Order: sequence, then structure tokens, then C-alpha cells
Amino acid sequence: IGPSVILPKTLKVSDLMITTGTTTLVDSLHLIGGITVDGSSAELELNSNLVRITGTSSYFTVTNGGFLKMINAGDSLMVENGAPIWFDGGSSVTRLKAGKIFASGNFTQAATTSNASFAQNASSTLKTVFNSGGTQTVTFASPATSFFQDLELRGSTSTTVALASNIVLKGTLSHDANSIGHGVSSTTASKMLVTAAGFISAASPTTSTNVCLQFLAGTSHGTPSD
Repeated sequence: IGPSVILPKTLKVSDLMITTGTTTLVDSLHLIGGITVDGSSAELELNSNLVRITGTSSYFTVTNGGFLKMINAGDSLMVENGAPIWFDGGSSVTRLKAGKIFASGNFTQAATTSNASFAQNASSTLKTVFNSGGTQTVTFASPATSFFQDLELRGSTSTTVALASNIVLKGTLSHDANSIGHGVSSTTASKMLVTAAGFISAASPTTSTNVCLQFLAGTSHGTPSD
């Protein structure tokens, strides 16, 4: 799709590739395949709408300088069935400001074009929710310049974020009260570091295995369990 397209209401498609220009949603978008935003001028703007990806071989990919624009509280990206999310676009500092990203598969930030491919500005309220009920691997190529705002672990069974790199949260790490065992772990024998402004604990503890937690610019509102 390109160069500048407004998608119709409640469009359900298999795969969507945006290669140039801005594609703006005017209603929900449901895919049974995946989305690729590919190119230095390519942008997908959610515009207070939901993008839901549900296929068994799905994916969400931003690459080669592309952009995802989420600046409204009503913006929501929901990637289900363990599908991977890959951010390898241009600097997202002015484009990732609000809404929620629901991830059920592996989450990767790469830095082929920009080391700020998953960066947010100081006023961002964007929350990322990991909800697989299993293990999801998270990798950041440039954790000093790309980071989560708020990160929540959610699921009817325990959701574990397996860190293949250090990660930074400018906001809080939290989990819901539905299951015992939500936590963070390392994918290797090396200890990984989670740096966050705060920690919000529900009724059950958040486990940390071979992971160090460091709190900056705030207070830990809870006690992690090793």
C-alpha cells in the first residue's frame, strides 16, 4: 500500500504490506496473516483504532526505516497466537506515545536503521502487555536508546519474559493477579538487567530468575521474589 491511503471500515485481510506513504485507519483492522511496514517513508497510523492479528503464522514487522504511529489512548495493537513482533524501523520517539501493545510471542528491537526504533518520548503512556501464558523471548539491540514505557505480565497461566538482552522501562513493571508465576528470566547463564522506574505487585509475587532488577527515578511498589 502507498503512498497515502485511508483504509475502509473493519477491513479483514490476510497480509498487509505498506511500502511508502502513510496508511491511516478509520476503524478496526483484523488480519489472519501479518503486517509489514517496510521503507523509510512507510507508516501505519492507528488513529485510535484496534489492529488485531490472529493467524497461526502471523507477524508484525516494522523494518527498513518504517514507522508505527500510536499517539492516542485508543490505539491498540493486538498480536495473538504467539506471533512475533519485530521493530527495526526509523526513530519512533515522536510516534510511540500512547495506547497499548498486546504481545503473545517473541518481541525484538533491532537497530539496522536506527537505535531508537522502539523509543518513546518523556510523556509517553504506551503500555506493552505480554500475555502468552508461557515464555516470550525479548531482545533489544540497543536498550540504552530503545525501551518500554510500562510493561505488564498478564495471562490465565504464568507468563515469563525470557531476556536475551538487558531491558529498560521508563515506567513500571507490573503483573495481574490471575496466576502465580509471572516473571522474568535470562535466556543464558549470564544475568540480565531490568531497569525500571517502579514495580507494582499484584496478590502473587513476580519471580525473577537470573535477572537483576534496578529501580531508577522512583520507588519499588512491591517486592519481587527470586
